[in-house]
Amino acid sequence: MEDSNAGNNINNTGDIRTEFKERLKILKKRALTLPHKSGVYLMKNNKNKIIYIGKAKYLANRVSQYFIFYPHRDYKTNKLIENIHDFEFVITGSEIEALILENQLIKLHSPKYNIKLKDDKNYPYLKINTESEYPSLSVTRARTADDRSVFFGPYSNKGSIYKLTDEIARHFKLPSCGGEFPRDIKKRRPCLNLRIGRCMGVCAGEISAGEYKNIINDVIMFIKGDYKNLIKYYDESMQRASEELDFEKAAQFRDRKLALEKLRSKQKIVAPPNTDEDVFGVYAGDTSSCVTVFNIRSGVMANTATEHFSYDEILDEEGFMQYIQEYYLNREFIPRQILSSVNISAENIDLLQDWLSGKAGVKVKIICPQKGEHKTRTELAVTNSRENQRIYKEKYSRDINKLAAVAKILNLEVLPNRIEAYDVSNSGKDNITCGMIVIEDGNFKKSDYKSFNIKSITENQDDYASMSEAVRRRFANYKEKGFEKLPDMILLDGGKGHVSVIKRVLKEFEEIKISDIPVFGMVKDEFHKTRVLTDGENEINIAKGDQSVFVLMFKIQEEVHRYALKRMDIRRRKTVKTSALQNIKGLGSAKIRNLFGRFKSIEEIEKASESELEEVKGITKTDAGNIKNYFGSKK
Repeated sequence: MEDSNAGNNINNTGDIRTEFKERLKILKKRALTLPHKSGVYLMKNNKNKIIYIGKAKYLANRVSQYFIFYPHRDYKTNKLIENIHDFEFVITGSEIEALILENQLIKLHSPKYNIKLKDDKNYPYLKINTESEYPSLSVTRARTADDRSVFFGPYSNKGSIYKLTDEIARHFKLPSCGGEFPRDIKKRRPCLNLRIGRCMGVCAGEISAGEYKNIINDVIMFIKGDYKNLIKYYDESMQRASEELDFEKAAQFRDRKLALEKLRSKQKIVAPPNTDEDVFGVYAGDTSSCVTVFNIRSGVMANTATEHFSYDEILDEEGFMQYIQEYYLNREFIPRQILSSVNISAENIDLLQDWLSGKAGVKVKIICPQKGEHKTRTELAVTNSRENQRIYKEKYSRDINKLAAVAKILNLEVLPNRIEAYDVSNSGKDNITCGMIVIEDGNFKKSDYKSFNIKSITENQDDYASMSEAVRRRFANYKEKGFEKLPDMILLDGGKGHVSVIKRVLKEFEEIKISDIPVFGMVKDEFHKTRVLTDGENEINIAKGDQSVFVLMFKIQEEVHRYALKRMDIRRRKTVKTSALQNIKGLGSAKIRNLFGRFKSIEEIEKASESELEEVKGITKTDAGNIKNYFGSKK
């Protein structure tokens, strides 16, 4: 492993230690010539690869500090400094500009020693389509700039968002039947929820669109944690209805108020009722770190999130500032008060407060408490971080041992924390699909799996060309479409030929410097098991070595084959379904797409009545008749 070996050599070899100290002197001398202006600095290793990015109020002062020999620095910072061979800088007009540019460059380059937050694309949002006549709630991971819906999140704790939607549906008696309103009003028999008082009865026409939207506004207040104003609104509405002698309506508001108070009594109250704040508790160990965030709304613990950082990610004050900025970058709501267990300097607090206040549109205050209730809450968050990190570390140490064994047997320079494996599946020359699976920290990361519908092969089946197209598209989309991370190793379902062609593909991407990523083919034996790995020239027999490597490679081979076959089969079935409908007179691709948008399967289309078919956009009475006649003739 490159960085680890560098550290061992420096600690144990006199000549290299001397070379290291000489390098520090040269770099320090260069750093002192930098301008005394704000900006961003980029540290590089001996391969000219960016390994750390930071911002500075005065570039000369900040950068030169790295090259003063401090033997008692923390482990991870020492590892960074040992691997710095060069640096670049960018001058900015202000510290705020430096803070923003730093974040942008970290996203662009993903440096080894900067903290790497989980991609928000993997986190769900709660969406309310307020532009609709009857707004509905849904959980989504997709947000587009032109979508005028209201979004809440992202929620890093996936279970909490579904618990929240269930609480909302129960308390506000929202329809959960999946009906589309107003289209389905009085079109079907009401479900059991209406009979037992768990639904307001939109389908039965028992509530108007205006009343429904008022309830959705209550839902929005509830999600924001604005219980105080929501209860006040219920009290005022109840009083007004009583004065107008509308006792039935007054009773409805009374019931809503009582239900809300009952719901709130079940929630964990950790602060005074008027408290809206986020609490950050950081535990930073020598080899790993953890952050726990408490989202407190109206004194109630509305959500908690925990994020772990690996042995080489530096979570010091500067790293924590990067975390804070990234955390709030895509969040709609920023509370006016933020508590931090990290003692941030006054200068950096001012900088962060200015950036957060500008984004939130209100004054945001950051507190690093030393005593009192605020200190108690940050200590609780730190305790959670410490305990979560202990559990994570126990699991991670087992996984890291597997990766270390892989690195040893394959003679890798870096630990393969992220492995990508590829396999091609097809049914003849049709529906050729390449599956890509991801193994991160020794575990399958299914949220990062991708499949590629091969477009370049139209005549004869060609595994080499198919895999080349998939890998080329994967790296052409680097930084886009969910491909933000680079792998530490690539595995291919194939032999020397596959390795050779993929290595040539990697050399096409000089701008992102990926030609040195190790590529291995998984060579199968007569029992269809991977017993040998090849780098294109040599073969490594993994069956006779560490059994953990053999077991891991077998699992990877099985998983990538399963995934590629599954994606190919889905594509094949879809093609069969679509081609069946294409036989019907008058149906083109747009109408077929609309049909599958309304019905889940071809079986549902076959069973639908003509009137139901006519409700689909673009489907005429004639089209509906043709569809029914087509399926009728098949019986």
